[in-house]
Amino acid sequence: LEIEARLLAYRADALDCGGHRLRAAEVAREAIAVARRRTDRVAELHGHIVAAHTMAAGDEAPELRIAEHLQAAKVLLDTTAAGIFASRLLGRA
Repeated sequence: LEIEARLLAYRADALDCGGHRLRAAEVAREAIAVARRRTDRVAELHGHIVAAHTMAAGDEAPELRIAEHLQAAKVLLDTTAAGIFASRLLGRA
């Protein structure tokens, strides 16, 4: 499925918005992994943003892991110029 990674990232985002943080985090990790395999940088960017948000909302995640997701997202934002995600990333950085 060509858009599998993007669908997973959107699903993770929807789960997060629906209050299902733990499931959202799992799906975000899956989205990142699939995006890397398929070299879908936009989906990987989206996955990192959702992963950082779910971790930050949970209080149990180390700040370093959150920062790693945010840094990866920033690099991908610069690489892809996917401006649609810029405000979401900057709002969480």
